[in-house]
Amino acid sequence: MVRKKEKKEVPEGLYLDFSEYTTGGEVIDPEEEWSDYTDIDRTFTPHKLVRDVGYVADWPHLIHCDLSEFKDVDIGHLVVVRYSTGCTFGRENGCWEIYGLYASGKEAIKAVKRIREKEYKRWNKSYFDHYEDVELHALHIY
Repeated sequence: MVRKKEKKEVPEGLYLDFSEYTTGGEVIDPEEEWSDYTDIDRTFTPHKLVRDVGYVADWPHLIHCDLSEFKDVDIGHLVVVRYSTGCTFGRENGCWEIYGLYASGKEAIKAVKRIREKEYKRWNKSYFDHYEDVELHALHIY
């Protein structure tokens, strides 16, 4: 029996190439059963956006978007919200969430203003969760 090769469906969007690392998170008192931990600080640096689906394995973070908006555009405007979270035993600062990707810098700036003026409350979910800031990154599209 001959099986037909199934085509993999590739999601529509651009792939984000980024680096991320954390520092901290060490146990404060190893002798204590329920010890607190030092704060974790997360660093997130976006590098570029990639159109080519051949890079799926290398950059798994897909940003769903309408590719027709980016057809004749070399720069994408990435809006990222930074927030902190935690629990009784420690905090994590610098967590990130992609708010949106825009072909137009003006639209991205409007989104940043909207977050700073009203929508920041969305990241103040509990006693431990707090909005830190919003970032706008202009990234080359390859």
